[in-house]
Amino acid sequence: MDEEFKLVRDYLREHPGARVFEVSQATGVPASRIYNMVREGRLTATSTDSDLAVECIQCGKKILTGRMCAKCAHEFKTSLRPPAQKKPSSGGSRAAERVHIADRRLVD
Repeated sequence: MDEEFKLVRDYLREHPGARVFEVSQATGVPASRIYNMVREGRLTATSTDSDLAVECIQCGKKILTGRMCAKCAHEFKTSLRPPAQKKPSSGGSRAAERVHIADRRLVD
């Protein structure tokens, strides 16, 4: 853990609900770095009304931690999955789908 994170974490434990400006002034850690800690998932806001909450990079909704809200993260993950492949029909032969490995031994 880096020193700045420890300072911010310890200050927030002693002063729950403190505003980012206050935390920055007390610890000397820039507010931008504190928000980055939230986006990285190292810190979590207590509510979306909190000064520590950040915006989803996709839709702009206030979130407690991370880069995307749950809805946008789900949509992003499903967009990365390959489309579902059709299953072979039950009437066809599965022999064409099989892979065979020839057992070839080298002779000295």
